[in-house]
Amino acid sequence: MVSFRPLFLRPAPSSRPQRKVAGSRLALAISFPLGISSLLFAVSAGSVARTYFEFKPAISRQFTLQNLSDQVIYLDEVLTMSARMAAASGDLSWEERYNIHVPQLDEVLAEIQQLDPASYEAYAAKTTAANIKLVEWEVQAFDLIRAGEQERAFNLLHSPEYEEQKRIYAEGINQTLEAIRSNIQASVQLYEQELLQALIFSGISFPILLLSWGIILILVRNFVRERNATYERQVSDTRLAQRFADIARIRQEQELIDPLTDLLGEMRQRFGAERVAFYRLTAPEEAQVIAESHDSRLPDTLGTLLRRIPAPIQQALHGGQVYAFGPVPRPDLGADYLQRLATAQLKAEMIAPVVRGDELYGFLAIGRAQSQSWSDEEQKTLAELANRLGQALGNLGALEQKAVAAQERERSEALQRELLQLISEVTEASRGDLTVRAQLTAGQVGIMADFFNVIIESLRDIVIQVQQAAGQVNQSIGRDEAAIRELAEAALRQATQIEETLRSVEQMTLSIEEVADKAQQAATVAESAAATAINSSLTMDRTVQNILQLRETVAETAKKVKRLGESSQQISKVVSLINQIALKTNLLAVNASIEAARAGEEGRGFAVVAEEVGALAAQSAEATREIERIVEGIQRETGEVVQAMETSTGQVVEGTRLVEAAKQSLGQIVEVSRQVNQLFQAIARSTDAQADASQTVRQLMQQIANIAAQTAAASQQVANSLQATVAVARQLQTSVSTFKVGEAV
Repeated sequence: MVSFRPLFLRPAPSSRPQRKVAGSRLALAISFPLGISSLLFAVSAGSVARTYFEFKPAISRQFTLQNLSDQVIYLDEVLTMSARMAAASGDLSWEERYNIHVPQLDEVLAEIQQLDPASYEAYAAKTTAANIKLVEWEVQAFDLIRAGEQERAFNLLHSPEYEEQKRIYAEGINQTLEAIRSNIQASVQLYEQELLQALIFSGISFPILLLSWGIILILVRNFVRERNATYERQVSDTRLAQRFADIARIRQEQELIDPLTDLLGEMRQRFGAERVAFYRLTAPEEAQVIAESHDSRLPDTLGTLLRRIPAPIQQALHGGQVYAFGPVPRPDLGADYLQRLATAQLKAEMIAPVVRGDELYGFLAIGRAQSQSWSDEEQKTLAELANRLGQALGNLGALEQKAVAAQERERSEALQRELLQLISEVTEASRGDLTVRAQLTAGQVGIMADFFNVIIESLRDIVIQVQQAAGQVNQSIGRDEAAIRELAEAALRQATQIEETLRSVEQMTLSIEEVADKAQQAATVAESAAATAINSSLTMDRTVQNILQLRETVAETAKKVKRLGESSQQISKVVSLINQIALKTNLLAVNASIEAARAGEEGRGFAVVAEEVGALAAQSAEATREIERIVEGIQRETGEVVQAMETSTGQVVEGTRLVEAAKQSLGQIVEVSRQVNQLFQAIARSTDAQADASQTVRQLMQQIANIAAQTAAASQQVANSLQATVAVARQLQTSVSTFKVGEAV
């Protein structure tokens, strides 16, 4: 409920200071978002451009360092393997390979020192000293190989001192390469963070930019809307004043219907309602609609009789208060009243009493077809209009005031003429001509003319400011449009180049993985060769054992043959003894024959025995001679066998020495194979590590490519948004160009 009290319309004071303050505030409100959006765009564009122009040379340098570090590992292993293979095989063609790769390693190290002196010089002292010693020993090894001292060269390149210097050199190189990798990782992470920050800043500045221009457009639109609403309200107040004046001149109720209907039409337009009706009290609890204004789609209720005014409405009317309800009507209004609302197609209604003098004459009822609540301002406005209507009806039926009415009529006619003249003067303003001015006269119309001039002047200043602001926006964005488009194209080029770099990194990763597979295969082959060499060494050991057993067998056989020769000599002695016995027996037989011959006939039998003994002695002598010949053959052949045995023993000894030398050479080959296997294993591990590092770099480049693509998309969005902003600014400039403002002050 809003208390009902009389309100009087007073001339509005001059609003020129307020107009200028409002214009200044609007200019300030426009300048602030415009400055903020320009600053954010400049910072975002600068950040993206700086990151792009710094990232390209840095990433190229870092990939060059990565490639050079891989070459250092490869060339160092090539030099060591060349020197050791030359020492193991005695082939000096390895020296040519060594001399070819030495200057290549020096060039790679010099290039690394030039590109990253901090990482190189941190470990340069001990690495350089170890490198000098290694080169001296490798050159000395080649000199020893040329001098035929292959074994000394092999021992020199496999000595603990050489291995220690090799370890120091490898450790220094690895530390240098690790520092380079750390720098590369840190640089990539830094540029990734900068790109991410630039993207985040662009993402933040983009909605802020849209919000800023949205605020500008909202401020300008609200300002123009408020000015238009103020102007419309003033025009409506003028028309309402004219209607109230028409009603105030009426002296008889039958003349009231038409002016009252016009007044209700103006009120319906003011409130944006579908129906406005005036109820004339015909009894304390009864009222009738004597005038109304409603939407053409709603039914006509003119003449409808409200036989019983609901108690809540009566209480409000007699209390001088506005009664409003909606969107849901109160049940205590009664079924008849709710049925009347349904018939009139109303869902919200506001009622205000109209008091003429001290008498409740009737009430105004404003209804809406939508379910909508009534604001306090609307209730106050209705109370004011009802109060003014009651005052205008105060002279109704007062015939004794004809003179006053005549004067009022003349004054109203004069006011009407002045209003018509004012309307004719300001008609061009409704068509956009803000250079027109109303002629100032004395009285209320003069005050309204002055107020209108102030409004037109304020609106003209606002339009000028909007035109200037729109022009500045067009000029500013027009200057930056090329730079924005170039920045967006640069971001797209950056994304394309990063994609190409990513493809190169992927190709490098595939190459490194292929090298790792080849190195692993080489390590497997070297390991198989080492295993074969070890098996050959074991076979050689068994061969040596068999040869040594053969040597012992030959020596034992030689001893037995010698004993056979000695036994044959004993046989010779026995044969000689038998021969002597045969000679003596033959001599004895001869002597027996002689003695038998001397004995004559008596000795003839003994002579036969003697002859037989002589024959037997001769056979024994012949047998002994045959045995001597056989024994001599055995002794001769035994000597030859012994001599052959001694020769075979010497050959076995020489074969044993050769097998031992072959075994030693095979051991050196096994050692070289083991070292080659270790080198290939180290190369395989290094290539695996490089493959992992390349995979990590590929992933980082993928992330950078994604961020660059997002940055390019964001830049394109910013460019499109600015183009849209240009279009909006041009549309705004076109809209305000319809106003004629004359020369700007």
